[in-house]
Amino acid sequence: MRWLIAAFLGSIVVTSVAQAEQTFPYKAYVASDEVYVRSGPGENYYPTDKLKEGQEVEIYRHDPGGWYAVRPPADSFSWVSGRYLQLDKDNLATVTEDGVAARVGSRFSNIRDVIQVRLQRGEVVEVLDAKRPDGLNAGPANTWYKIAPPSGEFRWVYGRFVASDYSP
Repeated sequence: MRWLIAAFLGSIVVTSVAQAEQTFPYKAYVASDEVYVRSGPGENYYPTDKLKEGQEVEIYRHDPGGWYAVRPPADSFSWVSGRYLQLDKDNLATVTEDGVAARVGSRFSNIRDVIQVRLQRGEVVEVLDAKRPDGLNAGPANTWYKIAPPSGEFRWVYGRFVASDYSP
């Protein structure tokens, strides 16, 4: 019985050391079907997308509680108020003030409560689309722009749904 306990504790230590030595970023795969990607590290954050089993993700860090920060999946986006952007050509825009909030977007709703990154004056962002309100006063100040997720912005997946050695 002692050898069984010692073997079990030894496997925990080896696993913990292997996880501690993980080099970021690294590629892994979704190991379950229809896994939600979230705007932050927890179930209280809104979902932004769904991943299919076998889909590759790039992991940038492991957070306490078992959540993994991943590169935003293809077709992810963020929102920026038009009052802080100067539209340029070729679907680009320049940020006009410091500390402008880039809000995490969702494919499932228009919610945009989470801010992970603040943009600085002069940064250039890629504009994907615009959401203009109906009515007469639909100028830039009342327009929200979908942009490609800025550098440093993550999405989150619960770690038990991801495997680095996954094979379908």
